[in-house]
Amino acid sequence: MEKRQRLTLKGLQHYFVFPEDYILNVIAKTQLDHAILQVLREAGPKGALPSKIAYQLRTYGVDRFKITRHIKAMNRRLQRELGYHAAEKVGHKWVLTEFMDDAWGSEKQEIERQI
Repeated sequence: MEKRQRLTLKGLQHYFVFPEDYILNVIAKTQLDHAILQVLREAGPKGALPSKIAYQLRTYGVDRFKITRHIKAMNRRLQRELGYHAAEKVGHKWVLTEFMDDAWGSEKQEIERQI
């Protein structure tokens, strides 16, 4: 049943717009996950090194290896649910994927239009 739903979702993906809240509920299970996504969002298309993310989130007591494990776990959760990745590795840096940019970008544009 789930495979059929994923196949249907994949075929109709260009018709769907996933709200930011839904995506965050799927992939971000902890406050650390939310913080990692926020740092990657602020880094933009240049991305961020895991060590830089760990430095910015030093209040959580994490190192670069734990950051990488959390990003990979978020990718697995999003892959299982929607068939996309949240972040990808570009060289040594992590960058938000185009799917995440589109999801968050469309949310920003709707907010700007309302203002």
